[in-house]
Amino acid sequence: GDVAGAIQWNVSTLSRLERGQRHISPETVMRLAVVYKLPSERRDELVAMARRPAALGWWDRPPAGVPAPLSALASYEHEATSLTDWSPGIIPGLLQTPEYAIAVMRDWDLPETDIQPRLRARLQRQELLNRRDVDYTAFIGIAALQNQVCGQEEFIRQLRHLLRMSEQ
Repeated sequence: GDVAGAIQWNVSTLSRLERGQRHISPETVMRLAVVYKLPSERRDELVAMARRPAALGWWDRPPAGVPAPLSALASYEHEATSLTDWSPGIIPGLLQTPEYAIAVMRDWDLPETDIQPRLRARLQRQELLNRRDVDYTAFIGIAALQNQVCGQEEFIRQLRHLLRMSEQ
């Protein structure tokens, strides 16, 4: 209430801004920085960020076959600095090899027409593991390490991939 009043907004408008449902202008950032008494260096940094156009990713226009919740997940992952996966029954998607991922999708009875777009989306999501600014932790259940949803050779490649990823 106090902050909304200080910048002459109603509480619902400020709430939408806080939930990411409203764009924030550089001028509003400046007003909020003054209200919150941020140091000038931090204020200038935030105003500069607000001036930059929003970066569009593939998730902003997901291809056919990729459901909206998956594109939302990719968007959240892109913004994250820390990710934790808990996967008791299958290898987490961010750590799946393409062959394993296809086998999982077929096991879930996805239409064949949806498998390739989802696989491409998964591989694009996996690129975030190459970023230095993301801390990724995966808790993988023993059942997942024994759940051979694909052929034996593909499963061995999947397990070797997990070992390589754990060493990074």
